[in-house]
Amino acid sequence: MKEQGSISIYELWNLYSSKISTESPAGAAQFLFAAKPYLPSAMVKNLEKLNTPGFSALKFISKLIADST
Repeated sequence: MKEQGSISIYELWNLYSSKISTESPAGAAQFLFAAKPYLPSAMVKNLEKLNTPGFSALKFISKLIADST
């Protein structure tokens, strides 16, 4: 049973798909916009960092690997 205000990943994907087909181009920013009402604010802030021009996925993953060894 879902909590009030919660959404399944399937429902979220459908919401995202409807937004990109009618309003905006596909991308991380649009997905975050669709998900924002359903996520804690701390998680939203961390996810927004992933969508900045200076973010490097390679550096991020490399740091995670280095920190875990």
